[in-house]
Amino acid sequence: MEQQPEYQTSYAYFVVGYDGELNMRRIPSAAWCWRNISTGLKYVWGHGVRFRMNADYSIMAPTLRQVVIDTPNAAFLLALDTEGKEHFKVIITGDGYEDISSIFLLDQDSPIIIGTFTGSLEINNENVYESGGDDQYIFIATFAENEIKWSRIIGPVQTISEGGIASDLVDNGTIVIVTTCARTSGFWYKGNRMHTFCGEGLIGMAIDASGSLLWAEPIGRGMVWPLTALVLASDLYIVGFSKFGFECGTSTAVPDQTMFSFLVRQSAIK
Repeated sequence: MEQQPEYQTSYAYFVVGYDGELNMRRIPSAAWCWRNISTGLKYVWGHGVRFRMNADYSIMAPTLRQVVIDTPNAAFLLALDTEGKEHFKVIITGDGYEDISSIFLLDQDSPIIIGTFTGSLEINNENVYESGGDDQYIFIATFAENEIKWSRIIGPVQTISEGGIASDLVDNGTIVIVTTCARTSGFWYKGNRMHTFCGEGLIGMAIDASGSLLWAEPIGRGMVWPLTALVLASDLYIVGFSKFGFECGTSTAVPDQTMFSFLVRQSAIK
């Protein structure tokens, strides 16, 4: 019996562009990329990339461009131009696992990223926050290309390893976030606690385009993962999953292992 060749496989994700006749135009490639937004500049982000292209794809794709990212223990945000060339990139490192959970665009060169980290946080080698512990936090950062315009920290937070952040961007640049916070959670700017959240559990908040906290209030208590936050006609709604039960106020109780949705705050955005 003829021996079959052995192959090694791995995961890789690609950003591919086509012209109006569906001819392939570009294939910049990077491993472990999770998502992209296709509006002008293409934004791709992920975690733990060490990629080198070592195969000849010139026949299949004459316009192939190599994108080199080497962040085996960090998260990254990569901006590609319309030809697939690197426009800029942002590298995010910490003491544990860093993750970018959402990206919003104020304009093509000004992304807003929301993610999580453990302990300390550096963005493009700039020290953003340092706690010296193993607590989990949320970071919000806005950029002018790869330069940080401002950053804010929320936490400590809970259940991040299984989700636990829901966010939305309103047309005026306001960001709404819903997450599950610990009892000593706060809103931080350059290491200073600007606001302390009352109690532990599900917290909702709004942050304006300059990074100022507009409001923050408790929503309910229990082991719950907010999955989606959505602003409709200035009102904030969320969809979540209750693992071990969830109580909101005195009249609303969500049982174990249940999906739920409800209005968090009317006139959440002025």
